[in-house]
Amino acid sequence: ITDIDDKIILAAASSCEGGEDPLSLARRYEEEFWKDMDELNCLRPHIVTRVSEYVESDIVPYIEKLCSNGFTYETDDGVYFHIREYEAKTNKFTKYGKLAPSSAATADFFPPPPPDDGN
Repeated sequence: ITDIDDKIILAAASSCEGGEDPLSLARRYEEEFWKDMDELNCLRPHIVTRVSEYVESDIVPYIEKLCSNGFTYETDDGVYFHIREYEAKTNKFTKYGKLAPSSAATADFFPPPPPDDGN
C-alpha cells in the first residue's frame, strides 16, 4: 500500500480540518478501500505491507546508494534518477519512464536533468 507520497502529503496539508497527519489520511483511505473490496467479495491478501514501513530501513539507504553512485540529480523539490548517467556508467540501456506519457506531458512527470557538462 502506498501510504505516503507527494499527493498524500499535499492532500493532508490542504484538508478541511486545517491539516491532517498524512498517515492518518492514508489509513482512512485504506479503510475505505478495504470496505469497497469486501463489498465486491474480493479476498484480502494474507500480508499487507505499506511504503511507510520501509522508508527508513530500505528506501532512504537505496536512494543514498544511488546518489553516491552518481545516478541522481537534485532539484528544488527532490532527488531524481539520472537516466543518462546510469546508462553511461553501466553501459545498460534502461526502459525507465517508458510508460510515461510522450514528449509534451513527460516534463510534468520528470523534471529535466541538469545540462550535460560535456563529460
